[in-house]
Amino acid sequence: LGEYVHGGQISDDSFYRVWIRGQEYSEGELMSGLPARDDGYARKAGFRFDKALAPDLDFTFAGGFATRRVDHAFDLSYRLFDGNTSLPLNAFGFNQVALLAPTWAPFATGTTLPINTGLHAGFGLALDRYENYEKMPQDGSHLRAKLSGITDNDLEWSLAGYAELYDTSLGHIGHSWEREEFDLDFKANKPIGDSHHLAFGLAARHMSFEVNDVVTDPWTFSTFDPATDTMRTDIPILDYGDSPTKFDRFTGFIQDSIDLTDRIVLSVGAKFEDGDLSGSTVQPGARFSYSFDDRNIFWGAYSRAYRQPSLVERYTKVSYARVWDPSGGVWVNTSFESASDLDDERMDAYELGWRARPSEDLLIELSLYHYDTKDAIFSGPPRYEPNDVKTSGGELTFDYRASQVWRLQGGYTFSRGKKDGARQTDFPETMANLSSQISLKDNLIFSQSFYYTDDRVIPSAYNEILVEDYLRLDLGLTLRTSQNWEIGLFGRDLLESYHIENMYNDLDVEPAKVKRTLLLSITKKF
Repeated sequence: LGEYVHGGQISDDSFYRVWIRGQEYSEGELMSGLPARDDGYARKAGFRFDKALAPDLDFTFAGGFATRRVDHAFDLSYRLFDGNTSLPLNAFGFNQVALLAPTWAPFATGTTLPINTGLHAGFGLALDRYENYEKMPQDGSHLRAKLSGITDNDLEWSLAGYAELYDTSLGHIGHSWEREEFDLDFKANKPIGDSHHLAFGLAARHMSFEVNDVVTDPWTFSTFDPATDTMRTDIPILDYGDSPTKFDRFTGFIQDSIDLTDRIVLSVGAKFEDGDLSGSTVQPGARFSYSFDDRNIFWGAYSRAYRQPSLVERYTKVSYARVWDPSGGVWVNTSFESASDLDDERMDAYELGWRARPSEDLLIELSLYHYDTKDAIFSGPPRYEPNDVKTSGGELTFDYRASQVWRLQGGYTFSRGKKDGARQTDFPETMANLSSQISLKDNLIFSQSFYYTDDRVIPSAYNEILVEDYLRLDLGLTLRTSQNWEIGLFGRDLLESYHIENMYNDLDVEPAKVKRTLLLSITKKF
């Protein structure tokens, strides 16, 4: 990873900044020991120009470009199901022999896949992994212009325009799209009297895109499609079809911060939205804080938020697997349809917090929350189903300066979720961290960090995977050789050679290893 940022002054009232960034990705390793085949690179560049057009009027113009090239191996082995055994049935009503293989191989390692029926020459090989290896190119660029100022009656305002072009291809599943987006945004705030501060704004967004779905080469064998009652070779994994490709959204917000007393501050407001995807919604919110004294503050908040169904959930047919039918000697396509009538997810969030500073060297913060989500959408065959989800938890953090040369920071988080009354296990319920920074010399800092993450079960339509809890230790030395040069040497995940982390549930079939890493960083400030 390398990054260069440079800025300067053009004239008395104008400034500039340019930056570039490059990153290389080495190939990872999957939980099974198989290579992830996910190496690649990312490149970014951008600029920003600021100018004072008048004493109370500023202009900003910025832009950037990013390109990313990452390879990906899409494991098709777990999309092949065998209907010719006496083993327990899976969610599709067929036997998923792949799950029983001890090394994540399709069927038993070294066996011949039943795709070799004489009609599918070339597939009758002894395969440990049946996969599609493709590129995943992503390119994006944007331009942003903003005018901002303040009027004689203390109205601070800004008017911004934004344009973005995004082009990406998920080559491993044959799905790609190009998106254009244009935004116009106005925001303002103004004090009213001695106790009110009003903020408000309006925004409009237009989005259009083109979608292209193709059948990848390993998936072109003849398959029976129950939807059309025909044998086909042109069934893509994702099929967007003739669904809408242009969407508009209009939003507005208003908020008033009120000093009720010297110790109590109340903020109330709402966001209004009308869009082609989400319809019309009102999202209210309120927050208050009470200062007991200079060292203790108690606060609470309520807000309502909406999440609109994604384009995949609302418009895209997903062909999830293919099942071998021994009686007919054919593969049968298994898919589930999108749900254009899905309602928005609606979440009511309740939060309470306390911040205390017992001494100048110690800061403690406690926050509690409860989230109540209606019509939460979970994908997976055979259909999308809305659920009621409740999540409750809290976090305790501290920041303690033990001496002039030693600083400690830490935190503990607990969270528990239920879906339709059943406890969720797809995220770690407990996490904790403790960090220490010691100034060995004025120019040398030794840092230590411990992280604990509880175990969890990654859900998947193919198989559930247990990710065990782990303790992570990071150590680092940072040396400032001069006023402008800094060198750092860091070690991450030092307790174990690797640990397992998450995956994209509906596409990947096993998570990747996060390995022990040594890092050298060099920073030059100009």
